Amino acid sequence: GHFGSSMAEASAEVNPFSCKDFHVLLDARNASSLGQSVVHVDEPILIASMMDVEVSGFVFASTRTKCKKIFELMCHGGHVHVRRTMFCDGNPVRRTKKVIGDTAGWEVCSSGRSGGRLVVEAPLLHGDTLTVNQGAPVQCLWVRRALFREVAAFEESLKKMQESSTGVLLPDSLAGSSSAWQMHTKRETDREQLQLADSLESSAHFAFVDRCLDEQVNIVAHVGAFFPSTSVLSYQFDNGQGWDRVVARLKKVDPKQHTACVSEYRLECPRNEAGYRHAAIIQYDSCCVGEDCEVYSLDPASTVGYIQTHSLEAGVQWQVCADGQDFETLHTEVALEHGQVVFSQGAQLVGLREDSARGCISAGVSAGQALLVETYDRCPEWLKTGAEAYYHFDSFFGNQISAKALGKAKDSPKLPSDVFDRYTTFMYGLMVHVSLRPYSQSFMSARERMGVPTLKRPLNKVRVYETACPIEEIDRMDNYTGGTLTSATQTCAFLVARNLDIHDDVSPEDQAAGRNTWRDAEQKNLTKAEWMLSFFSPYENAAGEPVFPDAPFSYSAAFRSPSNIWDDRMEFELAFQGIGAHRTKALTAPVSAGGETAVFTSDLSVFGTPALEKRDPAFASWGAQLFLTKEGMPVMVKLKGEEVWKHTASEEEWQYAKFVWRSTLMNGVTLVDHLWFTHFGMANLMSTASRETLDPNHPARRYLAIFTWGTPSVNHGAVHQLAGAKAVLHRMTPFKDFGVVSQAATDLVGSLESYFDVFEGDKVGELDPLLQASPFYQDGADFFKVVAKFADGFFEVFKPRWCTGEHLTDPQLVHFVDYMAASLGEVRKETTKEQMEWLGLVAPNPTSPSTRYTCKGFNKLLRVLTFTVTGWHRHVGTVSHLMRDPELTSASWIEGQRSGAPRQVMLMALIVATTGFTNPKLGQNNFGFMFEGLARSPHADTRAEFQVKELSAELERSMRELSRVVDGRNEQRTFPYLQMHPNYVENSVAV
Repeated sequence: GHFGSSMAEASAEVNPFSCKDFHVLLDARNASSLGQSVVHVDEPILIASMMDVEVSGFVFASTRTKCKKIFELMCHGGHVHVRRTMFCDGNPVRRTKKVIGDTAGWEVCSSGRSGGRLVVEAPLLHGDTLTVNQGAPVQCLWVRRALFREVAAFEESLKKMQESSTGVLLPDSLAGSSSAWQMHTKRETDREQLQLADSLESSAHFAFVDRCLDEQVNIVAHVGAFFPSTSVLSYQFDNGQGWDRVVARLKKVDPKQHTACVSEYRLECPRNEAGYRHAAIIQYDSCCVGEDCEVYSLDPASTVGYIQTHSLEAGVQWQVCADGQDFETLHTEVALEHGQVVFSQGAQLVGLREDSARGCISAGVSAGQALLVETYDRCPEWLKTGAEAYYHFDSFFGNQISAKALGKAKDSPKLPSDVFDRYTTFMYGLMVHVSLRPYSQSFMSARERMGVPTLKRPLNKVRVYETACPIEEIDRMDNYTGGTLTSATQTCAFLVARNLDIHDDVSPEDQAAGRNTWRDAEQKNLTKAEWMLSFFSPYENAAGEPVFPDAPFSYSAAFRSPSNIWDDRMEFELAFQGIGAHRTKALTAPVSAGGETAVFTSDLSVFGTPALEKRDPAFASWGAQLFLTKEGMPVMVKLKGEEVWKHTASEEEWQYAKFVWRSTLMNGVTLVDHLWFTHFGMANLMSTASRETLDPNHPARRYLAIFTWGTPSVNHGAVHQLAGAKAVLHRMTPFKDFGVVSQAATDLVGSLESYFDVFEGDKVGELDPLLQASPFYQDGADFFKVVAKFADGFFEVFKPRWCTGEHLTDPQLVHFVDYMAASLGEVRKETTKEQMEWLGLVAPNPTSPSTRYTCKGFNKLLRVLTFTVTGWHRHVGTVSHLMRDPELTSASWIEGQRSGAPRQVMLMALIVATTGFTNPKLGQNNFGFMFEGLARSPHADTRAEFQVKELSAELERSMRELSRVVDGRNEQRTFPYLQMHPNYVENSVAV
């Protein structure tokens, strides 16, 4: 179920006999020279033969026979193998195969007990010179997969040699393969371009480059029938703490020569050639001479053995063995367990006994992170070239092929080519027809879609900048019961699309040429909103819902005139009644001009920082500060430091300034408060920390499973569609370097105190009366009290088990908090201490490491986390009513224009559609079933299980009562506020 292996399996399933994406390096040496060759494997290729091989033993009894071995490269199951065949008396008697991987190569030499003369069957070059002729004897031949640079270098050498008319006769595997090399060279260029925008090449500095990307390593000993093991987390070998990183010690003593040699094998995390830190075993050696010599100091060996070549390739990849001969001893330097049997640190596993069995200690990565850009290398070439060919073929036939394949509705409009470029067309088909239309779970109950946890283990992750999200799920989600969240083919489809060039077509020249304009909408006499929705309206999902979410009301109908003049009440609704309420603050001092006075502000000017460089100068910048009167009406907007007052500005200037603020509000809240803080921050931490640190039958794991349901899945999708360079979010926004955007979003995330102290500290009554009347604060305070009561009651049930006095002493919960704190600190160390202090988590006088956290602080953390992923998420994440009209808000726009360009608007609409799935609501479900069987665990008893089920029933009753209260308030409001309405609030961020 790991990413690398599933990718290979998927590739093999699609075309099991293709190895066209595989070049093999042959490296040989003879007595006086060396040389290399690169071969392309389609048909079996003879690469070497060995003559006069003497064979004896069970096959030929007591006779000794001279045989011949041939070595061929062959393709099978999408992999290249070395096939060795032995011929004796002209008949094949034995055949074996060895898979050739990226670094796991194969070698054969002419020396050995069996004798034999090794002959190479391909000409070999050294630089631009032919050094080993085909058929020449060699000492050794080494075979492995060729790197991109080696393919390109060999191609260049071959061209130079051919140009010099050396007259070398090349085998078929080399002749005429220039196009294949060009394909590989182009692939490397594409990968480098992608990495330029998505990795260390960004001008932003990322903290993750200073951390180990392998999160957990398994150490296993093989001692007879025992296989004791332990798991080591990255912080234990990344900073030299814990057990000093030593895994094993091998000692060899020669009493005759009075020598002793010791090798220590240390688990560390050095940087590889690409600049990333990965787990590796580094060998330290030293020897001494003398009758009573002892080895004290060790020197590092010259080689570093990385446990993994690619992130997420798990398994045993390093080992050291001893067989007890020649006074050889093997010790474990970490404590290992096998059931009730414990091998303590320093225990001798093998040695000093003549009958001692062979023993080994091995290491393998069990969980790690892959950079999203790295996964592109694993995508099969057929998908990349095939997608290109399919697009051109489909375009030639007016998209009729894709329309038939995807089941396009007859009344669905044709995709205008000046708006739908290759990327937009691809994502429209993928999102609407592959993702949205098949969705059928909208009206299923929580019990039907969820299940109690069954596993605890580290999760493999994919990383984009500072965000690392699981690529797998171990909890039940609908009919999904575990494994990778997307198939290799789906993942590669996203990556292939991301690798397409960005075409904004917003420059004056592009617009004058009719590219990416609203001409199609004008010809159809449609408003921009109507035109955008026309591409979604013909379709419903399998549950009968529109694929583009319905809105309970229309701001456009209420506040927009036919001439696109927006009433100032629109800004009042957003700043006080809607998504911007939490960002509206009272000014420390009023601001006045021309008889107008502002006492409130919504300051979003930080989003206009020059560091957020634009891809095209025609794009406008984000950033604006709105000033409002005591009645909440807008009177001034500050753009780029310039004050635009209503009483002095022209109608067009005023309307444009308000549009910039509205769009910046929607974009800023979506980017920072919704995506980076709620999804990639708190929800991601909750889901990964609970799955990796808490047993499936731990009460806190059951509780958190309710509120993290589906989180890995939705965040994994967001990583591919939103977080990376050249993905949907990047293309629909105006920014050049999305790494800088990611870093800015991380820096702009507020503290827990700034977001939630008004509710946690019951401070709503201290706000200005106009803000107190805001639905966000009015309904939000009541919603917070309900979920806080549930969290508090749950905590009280288990407090006697989890706490000793004021200290949190449950070891799994301590580990959970450690995980949360460490993850927060990796990105923003300067704020982690403040967060912990506000939560009250840090004990003032801890008596031991196990008493460093307070019970009161953990209880508060539980309240805040629950509210974050429910009511708060609904408030900052519901944008379908804001993004259904590009003249209300847009993700990007041309300077001076009051709507986005149609291509960017369509990408924005696709994001809205794919984040509008209907999932279980808190006010319509009793989640008590998530605690069934809890009494059978060592963490609870029958009474505790009964109590938490009663609390769940009480939560449902309280939510139903709150629904009635909110319904009553909404009858008095201009527009209903549904973001804290229990019948609309989901139990997690999986929307």
